[in-house]
Amino acid sequence: MTPEAPTPDIQVVLIDLDDTLYPQSSFLEGATLAVGQRASELGLDHDQFVNAFRSVLARGSDTGHTIDTALVEIGCDADEVLRLTAPLVSAFLHFRPTSLECYPLVRESLATLATHATLVCLTDGQPDLQRAKFSSLGVATFFRALVITDELGGRALRKPATACLNRVSDMLSIPVRNFFVIGDRPDKDVALARFAGIGVIRVRQGEYRESPSPQGIVTVEDFPSAVEHLIKTYF
Repeated sequence: MTPEAPTPDIQVVLIDLDDTLYPQSSFLEGATLAVGQRASELGLDHDQFVNAFRSVLARGSDTGHTIDTALVEIGCDADEVLRLTAPLVSAFLHFRPTSLECYPLVRESLATLATHATLVCLTDGQPDLQRAKFSSLGVATFFRALVITDELGGRALRKPATACLNRVSDMLSIPVRNFFVIGDRPDKDVALARFAGIGVIRVRQGEYRESPSPQGIVTVEDFPSAVEHLIKTYF
């Protein structure tokens, strides 16, 4: 008979931000309109650019080169792309949402989970922008820290690179083996946990909800369900 694996001593839960705690589409739509306004000021057709930019974002919002790709798709030549990309990227990066709303029951679930473990929000992205999103959600009181992978070494150290786990471990003086991950993306959150040999629950929501989960990964429909499963299973 194969002995049962020991139950992990989970002390820290790492929680993704975009499309895990709130729908990133709400942020992206506001940012798209801000970039569209700047495009109009620079002489482009507002609706044409906005529609092209939405289409590019729909293919993957964090792939990079989204704005210059949209410019090419509306017929800009190389010189125009070179001239227009920087001010449009600046408009995107300087957009700040006036408010963002969590998915239903997220705040209540965070409050419950925080009584069982230390919570750390772990996110990729431009640091000032990610901080603005996190702040606008009004959930900071539930978290010990916000860790933004881009501050550790740019895009190269985004999830699933494991440098972020070492940073959290050093910050809290808790070994990585006592971590657990909740996130929406198989290629980032799930892969990060697998590389580190720690537990993970994947929430199937947001931009990547249709991406298949790897075999054997617990997958639920929303963040409250993830918290309920985690507490029932491990605490």
